[in-house]
Amino acid sequence: RFSNRFYCSFLSAHYSFGKLGEKSQASLDALATSPSITVAPLVKRNYKEPDLKKTIPPPPNEPGFPKLLRGGNGVTPKVLLHTTTAMLDTCAANPDDSVYFYTTSFGGRAAIHTILQRFEDKKKAAEEPHPLMAGPVLDASGLPREGISFPVDLPSNFAGIVSCGYPLYGPVRQDLLRSLSDHPRKHNLKLCFVVGDKDKDAPNLVDDMKAIIEDIGGNAKVVHVEGGKHSCFDVTGKDKDQIVAAAVEEIREFLLK
Repeated sequence: RFSNRFYCSFLSAHYSFGKLGEKSQASLDALATSPSITVAPLVKRNYKEPDLKKTIPPPPNEPGFPKLLRGGNGVTPKVLLHTTTAMLDTCAANPDDSVYFYTTSFGGRAAIHTILQRFEDKKKAAEEPHPLMAGPVLDASGLPREGISFPVDLPSNFAGIVSCGYPLYGPVRQDLLRSLSDHPRKHNLKLCFVVGDKDKDAPNLVDDMKAIIEDIGGNAKVVHVEGGKHSCFDVTGKDKDQIVAAAVEEIREFLLK
């Protein structure tokens, strides 16, 4: 049986360039205690802007993530190019494993855009807010890959996502998520959305996410973390350890069933 191999988040809520945050990282570490689950290392790369003559310098100690890759700009073509390359490289490096994106906040939205191969066009005059990506796909050195261009087919061993604290609210974001109902691989992609019920900016997130998951169908699930904030494993109270452990176990069971 193939093991389930996780590729850590490519972006977090605070633009920390792949760092999940302490509590989300702890949840991933807890999942990795299962003998069937391991964490794949980040794919290190230099990232060249195709329309610039210079390479964007990476932030200190984070050579895999370009300096200007930020969630505040949305899932731009640059972000989608980077996440697609991350997916292709990780799946190719682990051909006998099922590969997942494990994400937090904006990383979950970027993962959905990667599955759909659509970026965000925030121009007010845009006829299509989520156009299909086009153009060359870059390799780990920032050069065009031979014989492959956008939109790409998902690798056969790309198995889905675990999204912690998905940012659901915003213009047409729910419509984008619901469009997964038409994805040709929706029945063999596992989509796990881990959400808390104490997100101060999204008090109805659990119920709204469950309604959308029902619309999507396929192999999707909501894991409700009681007392979780936007950082959904940030739980307080005397039962916090048991609540987090139960949520992690629910994720594990969903992925390994």
